Amino acid sequence: MSEPPLLNLFLGLREAGLPLGIDQYYLAEEALLQSIEAGLDIADKQAVARLCQTVWVKSRQQQRLFNQCWNEILSYPARFSKSPIIDSPNSKKSARSKPSSSDKSKPLNTIEENQNQPEEEKQEVSLTPASSDAAVVVTSVSTKLKEGDYFPVRRQQLRRGWRLLMQKLPGSIPSQIDIRETVTDVAKRGFFLKPVLTAPQIQYREVVLLIDQKGSMVPFHPFCRQLVEIWQGAKIYYFRNSPTEELYHDSQCWQGESIKSILRRFSQKKTLVVIVSDAGAARRRTVPSRWEETVDFLAMLTPRVNKVAWLNPLPRFHWRNTTAKFIAEVNSLVPMFALESAEYQQMLQWLFDGKPSIKSFLKQAEKKAIEKEPFGSFNIWEIEEYNAKGQIEAFGIMFREAHLNFAYHAAFPLVLTPDLLYCLWWKFFKESEFKESETPWYVVANLLLSDLCREVDTELYEMEREVRNELLRLCQEKFGEQRLQELSQFLIEYINRQFKKHQPNSLSFDLLQVQQWTALAYIKKGDEAAKELAEKLRQAYLQSNKAELVRLSEVIETLAEPLREKYEPLLLVARGYGALARGDEKGRVDAQDELDKLGFRETVNVQGVVLERPITLDKIFSFEVVTVNRRGKIIKQVTKQARYFIEDLGDNINLEMVAIPGGKFMMGSPDGEGDNDEHPQHDVTVQPFFMGKYLVTQAQWRVVAKLPNIERNLKEDPSNFKGDDLPVDSVSWYDAEEFCKRLSQKTGRQYRLPSEAEWEYACRADTTTPFHLGETITGKLANYDASNIFADEPKGEYREKTTSVKTFTPNAFGLFDMHGNLWEWCADVWHENYEGAPIDGSAWMVKIDNDNQLRVLRGGSWNNYPEGCRSANRSRLYPDVGLDDNGFRVVCGAAARIL
Repeated sequence: MSEPPLLNLFLGLREAGLPLGIDQYYLAEEALLQSIEAGLDIADKQAVARLCQTVWVKSRQQQRLFNQCWNEILSYPARFSKSPIIDSPNSKKSARSKPSSSDKSKPLNTIEENQNQPEEEKQEVSLTPASSDAAVVVTSVSTKLKEGDYFPVRRQQLRRGWRLLMQKLPGSIPSQIDIRETVTDVAKRGFFLKPVLTAPQIQYREVVLLIDQKGSMVPFHPFCRQLVEIWQGAKIYYFRNSPTEELYHDSQCWQGESIKSILRRFSQKKTLVVIVSDAGAARRRTVPSRWEETVDFLAMLTPRVNKVAWLNPLPRFHWRNTTAKFIAEVNSLVPMFALESAEYQQMLQWLFDGKPSIKSFLKQAEKKAIEKEPFGSFNIWEIEEYNAKGQIEAFGIMFREAHLNFAYHAAFPLVLTPDLLYCLWWKFFKESEFKESETPWYVVANLLLSDLCREVDTELYEMEREVRNELLRLCQEKFGEQRLQELSQFLIEYINRQFKKHQPNSLSFDLLQVQQWTALAYIKKGDEAAKELAEKLRQAYLQSNKAELVRLSEVIETLAEPLREKYEPLLLVARGYGALARGDEKGRVDAQDELDKLGFRETVNVQGVVLERPITLDKIFSFEVVTVNRRGKIIKQVTKQARYFIEDLGDNINLEMVAIPGGKFMMGSPDGEGDNDEHPQHDVTVQPFFMGKYLVTQAQWRVVAKLPNIERNLKEDPSNFKGDDLPVDSVSWYDAEEFCKRLSQKTGRQYRLPSEAEWEYACRADTTTPFHLGETITGKLANYDASNIFADEPKGEYREKTTSVKTFTPNAFGLFDMHGNLWEWCADVWHENYEGAPIDGSAWMVKIDNDNQLRVLRGGSWNNYPEGCRSANRSRLYPDVGLDDNGFRVVCGAAARIL
């Protein structure tokens, strides 16, 4: 292109939605001429583009539209005039010139001319806003690939057809400025003389879409949504299989309205109806009741409207021996067209004037369809066994090798959607060594509606595990290991585009994760998939989420083939968790026995994720939680529940561990509150874990202290205050660590001290007040020096000793004594503030030389003022010191992080 077609660009931008008028064109023309006189090289396309942008573009959206139109002109120079700078309207009759009022068939010439052009020339430059090009796909998993790219009738053709249907006829009296003709006149003369007037345009057609939404039409939902999106001005109604008494205003078919009521609003002169349905062709069967219902409906519809056309998404030969074939022949006023480019153009022709030549075209199309080879057939008794192999054999007999090749590839994703499979078809069959004619686009529908797949939700399908594994085996056998790697890469790229569109914890997000694990499991990133699966499994187990445990165990079992070689223990743990969630005690024990045989008698470590042996988490306890105001008065009292498990320590002594849900909280004190070491306040995300319901008691301490040494000796009775139900006191940080190690060795689970973040998260229990009890505490609700007050509460008792761990009410997580009684050791090394603190809930550690640095204590004690018992308050002590105001409680969860 030696010179830019300024007029074409101007008109294209107006069609795309830019509010350009005559003055803007004239201004751009003047600016361009002046720039040429000043030395602008007209062959410098970028310079010309910048000049036009300066004059016409006012926003980012307009910039995008400009770039689109400019690139289209550069891409298709042959479609535009090559006269100097401006097209002359006299050089040839413009294809865009308005039709005369007496020539209503003018648009038909455009259709007929395009029909004989090659596909590349048929596609006109897209001049619509970018937002309308983005396919609105409401599926479980959507795609960035335009849906029009994989259907026989492209988005361009749909858009062009809609424009033709919606063309307006001119009125009789010229009274409006025709900007297009006026600008063309300016371009011709080189100056503005007077405006060109035109008669106002009157819309004379009303288009109605009746869309079949159920059953065999599900694989074609993406096309239907595309049609609705592009034909935005049409009236849309939905029906199930065949219209009977109601049509629906929504695609879910909930908001119904009687057919008679809707038909009364149609016009014999203006209303054009397009019915979109496979008419039963997709399932390749004849349903007499559907045929009868359709005949009755068409008899009601045709007298009330101008024209009716039936658009069937499947090719004509696919209708053979189905209900579609009978419906296509039942009413000469309702011709049925296949979703193919030529037939779509003929459908538009029919809607315009219903010429007899169209019926001749359909007869020829039917003759060609008869010449095509039909689908195969089989007798189920001829299949040796209708298991996974038998079903695949039957599918191959029915649809031939090309469809089988597609099924091999489609077995790779765990969950199938029409949209995903269209993308897969495009990637591996349309743009690869396979010929499109051998593996046509409707292979997606044939597969999804076959016995190889089952619909589990709207636009959501899956294959039976045995079928999927057999298809993947055959895929690898025929196409090699490299093809599985290519499928993995395709799925990962596809999924990465989707994660931005879906919220975490949504169904769509979970499905995407499953697909990602599938892809990762088959490539070198299998370790990453195993780690993510193990972490999800751990969280579900700690939260006692039975539904999630069952789901994950099924997912991992489905991925057994790629995972088994390296991650057999993960498969066994998942199997045990799934059995536990389902109440299958035998299955749980069998999984445990298999783990024992592999030498995993305590825990299983999968890429750093520690999985506990399955134990029952069905125990629930109820408790009362109170909230007080500044005066210490109880203003709220609710009943809560928490899950927990019991660890048998021996000697009839148990340890109760409460499940703490994961979550996010603000750690520390806000500005203006608390001590300097409680700042800056920061967001922390904590994973689920278990925490001791009570401080470790003296009875529990004695049992564990008798166990074999790990690293140091433990006194059996170190406490200053005596009593089995009293918390053990006077223990150092090293003593508490030794206790955890002995307990871990005995039980096979990893016990440890909590991180400081875990402790504060557990203490607050979703509160943000100074205490989990509210704005203050009282001596009736906690053990501390209540002779001093924090707010406006009355003074209370100063007991000067520890109390039984079951004396006071727990917090909302079911934990006792989180304020007062004894300071509690945490795993963290002491830091003066939270600058640089972890935000993932892990312990804040450093590389320790002498291993005698200060450690963190939390919660306050029996001899502290209320200020020292706040949720955010911190203290420290050397790890080898044990005082009578400090103790500890244990947790079971992820290990601390070493920095």
